[in-house]
Amino acid sequence: MKDVTVVIPHYFAGKWLQMVVQRLKTYSNTNTFDILVVNNSLGHPSIKGVTETPLGQGLKVIDPFPGKVLNVSHAGALDHAIDFVETPWFFALETDAHPVRNNWLDWYVSFAQDQEVAMVGWFWDSCPGRMYIAPCATLYNTRILKILKKEVHLNKSFIKCYGDGLRKRAAVEGGNTYFIEGGYWGPFIEQRGFLVPGEFVPYEHQAAHDTGSWLYQRARCQWEVVKLPGVWKNSPINPGISDWVKIPDEVNPYVIHYGAGTVMRCDLERNDLVICDWMRRGTEWLFEREDTLWKEIVPEVYRKQALDLGAVRPVEEDIAKMKQLFHPLMVGDRIVIRGGNSSLHKITMSQWERGMRKGVIKSILPDLTLEVEVDEKEELEIIHSRRVSILEEDE
Repeated sequence: MKDVTVVIPHYFAGKWLQMVVQRLKTYSNTNTFDILVVNNSLGHPSIKGVTETPLGQGLKVIDPFPGKVLNVSHAGALDHAIDFVETPWFFALETDAHPVRNNWLDWYVSFAQDQEVAMVGWFWDSCPGRMYIAPCATLYNTRILKILKKEVHLNKSFIKCYGDGLRKRAAVEGGNTYFIEGGYWGPFIEQRGFLVPGEFVPYEHQAAHDTGSWLYQRARCQWEVVKLPGVWKNSPINPGISDWVKIPDEVNPYVIHYGAGTVMRCDLERNDLVICDWMRRGTEWLFEREDTLWKEIVPEVYRKQALDLGAVRPVEEDIAKMKQLFHPLMVGDRIVIRGGNSSLHKITMSQWERGMRKGVIKSILPDLTLEVEVDEKEELEIIHSRRVSILEEDE
């Protein structure tokens, strides 16, 4: 048995997937590992960049809940993978987070003194309201993940608890109830309170749940969590988006996470309307950065095969297609109010968000908050623009 399984959720980003696999195969470690890719893009050709080229030799690729759910969230893909991992350690990686020198994995494992360490990863303290270890280049204890997945499945509540001390409440909305009832939720996607009582460690400030945040807060009540340092560099398109995070330092990092590397790609491949201002401003920069890195990292033979297979497109085509999707928010737009911060895109009534509240934008304020006339509600409601999606009525 290997020491570690590196788990990579894949969501449309064919160039980034080829890059991270090439990086994993480039650098050596004493600790051995398998690579498990969760294909969260069923029916899309981007996975062919590894499944139909020699670059993917030795990889295992699985689909999320085949025959039941077409695609799940990034967190859901990690939760699904837990059942497929038998190695002592589970290393959660993203396609835009890359090991960049030898012994990167050995360095992570060196912080896990025994099986009572729940996780080892970069502590995200660069953004107000984050304050947790995210599942991006993070080493997790597989035994503890399996324990917590069982705990999550026993919780039948439909109330989310969040904020300082878990004192805030929100109802689980829309399709998320289906994911709970069907047993698709696990510790990476979990957003509700702690089912198992125990010593409560003061909840570190966090504005809302994000992928892996519940897992971090729950684990630190019972096991050791190891916080690694990292250096954040702001991108030229938005100070809230990183150009990169280097772990543990800028001079000699073991891992580089390229901020927002896959966000634009996902919106493009879904043909989502691009509402967010920073995404419109950053289109060329993000796609050109992706393409430049792809050409630097991935051997030409694999790049050519990916282009021939339709797994990726020339960068010029990506940028031109993205610009066709630009849609600034406007007064009168009919929207869906989502449960938390998320990518901004169009959805239809038939999609899994059916249970969410709907409304019409009445005014747009300078701080990018919106005055929304919510259906079946008399008063206007102030909603942040990152919590809405354009609604298209089904034909």
